Amino acid sequence: MLGAARREWLSPLQELQRSSCGLQGPPFGACRAIHTPRCDFLKGLDIPVKPRLDCEPLCMPEVSRSYSEAPYMSRKRFDDLDCSLACALNEVGDWWSLLIIKQAMLGTRRFVDFQRNLGIAKNILVDRLSRLVDNEVLVRFDAGEHGTRYEYRLTEKGRDLFTVVIALRQWNLRWNGNKDGVHLVDKNSGEPIPEMVVQNAQGQKLSIRDVLFVDENGQPLEQAG
Repeated sequence: MLGAARREWLSPLQELQRSSCGLQGPPFGACRAIHTPRCDFLKGLDIPVKPRLDCEPLCMPEVSRSYSEAPYMSRKRFDDLDCSLACALNEVGDWWSLLIIKQAMLGTRRFVDFQRNLGIAKNILVDRLSRLVDNEVLVRFDAGEHGTRYEYRLTEKGRDLFTVVIALRQWNLRWNGNKDGVHLVDKNSGEPIPEMVVQNAQGQKLSIRDVLFVDENGQPLEQAG
């Protein structure tokens, strides 16, 4: 049986999600014929493998339910780009980081609360929280009175992202509609938060046609082809 089998190993880097409970985790291999989990002694043997039947690939476009040949893609960094926007994306540019920041603005502090409110896998949450702490967007501190219990809070750098989060939300409301039924109001007056706009020094609204990108010498930047 093993001699006739084809080599169809499931990539060990693919993330799977159980259909029944939504639990995320790495896949494991099994013989396609007898569904035996792949153990250490099976490594390197020419036998086909498959994920659990109640698992589904996550975030992998155009993949088979049984296995994927798509290579694992690491998150690209923009260290070599001389661009302020690229520098910002290096620190908070992936979707989980911005959602964690938004959740922190809502008052979430503890790891378990971030995980419950966002439905994020533990390993991903650990990675994103560590990045945000390293980039000084969040600060991690011991809030335990009777033992160690760590919490996360926004730094001044993190709080400065408030306008970014609000601008993204308002952009989505305009083009995709309200997906969560949440509305932003002034805490003191109860009035809805007005649309964020770019203004000139006199308070007049500016569009992209009204601004000019210039270099440090005041010279207009060349338009990209």
